[in-house]
Amino acid sequence: METEEILYIGFNKDRTLLTTGSRAGFKVFKVWPIELLHHDDNGNFKIVEMYESSQLIVLVGAGEQPAFSPRRLTIWNLAERTPICETSFPDSILAVKMNRVRIVAVICDGIYIYDTTTMKTVGTLKTVNNPKGIAALSPSHSACWLLYPSSEERGNFHIYDCFSFQHRIEVVAHNSKLAFISISAQGDLCATASEKGTVIRVFSVPEGNKIYTFKRGLMTALTYSMSFSLNGDLLMSCSDTGTIHIYNISREDISEKRSWGDMIKTSIFSAASLVVPESYKDSFETSRSYIVVRTNFQSPYTATLVPDSNYLFALNNFGKYMVFRLDYNNGGEGVILQEGDINMVHTVNEA
Repeated sequence: METEEILYIGFNKDRTLLTTGSRAGFKVFKVWPIELLHHDDNGNFKIVEMYESSQLIVLVGAGEQPAFSPRRLTIWNLAERTPICETSFPDSILAVKMNRVRIVAVICDGIYIYDTTTMKTVGTLKTVNNPKGIAALSPSHSACWLLYPSSEERGNFHIYDCFSFQHRIEVVAHNSKLAFISISAQGDLCATASEKGTVIRVFSVPEGNKIYTFKRGLMTALTYSMSFSLNGDLLMSCSDTGTIHIYNISREDISEKRSWGDMIKTSIFSAASLVVPESYKDSFETSRSYIVVRTNFQSPYTATLVPDSNYLFALNNFGKYMVFRLDYNNGGEGVILQEGDINMVHTVNEA
């Protein structure tokens, strides 16, 4: 029997739950130890996102049946197996980002911002052409920063305040187009990769000062995903080379680099321009990853650092998963602990 391709893989905010969407429905798993918590075989879905750690889930159809349109966003109650609300858009939804107070839906040339308590639109943004739906929203509800591309030619991005509905700053991160952007759980750091994929840059939020440049490799690579650890002291990057790089972020020197960047920024360009140039900050040392994990995946995949452990969980779009043990003290190469097929994982008591 041919394995059903997974169209979407997502993790909830605290990385304890995993969601998958396919042409055969959607599933919710406990990340580790892996366990199927919920499955629904009705429909086809290209986006499946947990709202916090609640019984609510956001669904976007894959469009293979009229009832599951890629232009419709549905908030679904897992316990009741019923929709709470549905919202339609003028074009296909490419990404959905959420925190406790905002839901952001990204289409090719725009972004819609919703209040989670009313599900009413509180803001809309016209954007450059963004066919990959690249965007990031701070998970913390105390500060609500939205990051999204501001150029079709270069790796520029906006930092936008979803509370005041104002652009804070534009950052020029790379010479080539953005491929991925991620924000830390604290909302104070973001990481970017370009389509070239040889370096990853970390910036302060909302100031836009460059904190780190990390070297991934010499050859061009496609970045599949990037994410910070929950406490923000590690950054993980997955690429089409099959190798996962983990970089160390020293929180102690972030304040120093943030202040240094503010001083330089003020001295070389007008604050009125609200654009942070990339070139002036290249004096920081470029660092390499201190942990490397080598998967055998030949197809797109994503991964997460398992909370309260030294494990890394990786899953590709055909359901193969790999679990690695990491040595956070000495670094080096991750050791394979377990591998299997997520399609073979079942609940203890089937509904």
